[in-house]
Amino acid sequence: MSQAPRKVTPRDSEIIGSTNKPFLSINVTSSNIYLSWTQPTMSSTVLGYRIYRKAAGETNFTLITTNGGANNTTYYDTNYVSLQNYDYYVASYCMVGATVFTAESNIVSCTAPVRPDPMESLSLTPMSTTQLLLSWISPNTYFDELEIHRHNLTNNTHNIIATIPN
Repeated sequence: MSQAPRKVTPRDSEIIGSTNKPFLSINVTSSNIYLSWTQPTMSSTVLGYRIYRKAAGETNFTLITTNGGANNTTYYDTNYVSLQNYDYYVASYCMVGATVFTAESNIVSCTAPVRPDPMESLSLTPMSTTQLLLSWISPNTYFDELEIHRHNLTNNTHNIIATIPN
């Protein structure tokens, strides 16, 4: 039976090293929450990282994903609610003997970017044998640019045919 991970105590720092904690930083773009963290100094013992998130008003952090491998030190959070405040932390985990240890990073906070609403009332009007007029209603202006894709039914691919800045 596998043993549940446990948090690092002061005595454990002698085993895994006090500098084996990742340092977390955050960058919020117009469409993503980008987390990155430093690789612990004893990265040869790190098996991976667990990324935790807590929304404003929530009491406990929730595991949102696991990154395997000591070098996998980034995560894009795209599953968020617009303008929601979030706290994050990362825990590196390593195995020493038969015991799994975790070392938690600092906590970082952010406000999620506004997620663009989908376009409404898309219509296509034939203009000629080689042209179509696309029209739609944009429910908000919270986007940097709009990409128009064409689907190729023969090879099931999508190609960007136009990019429209906001």
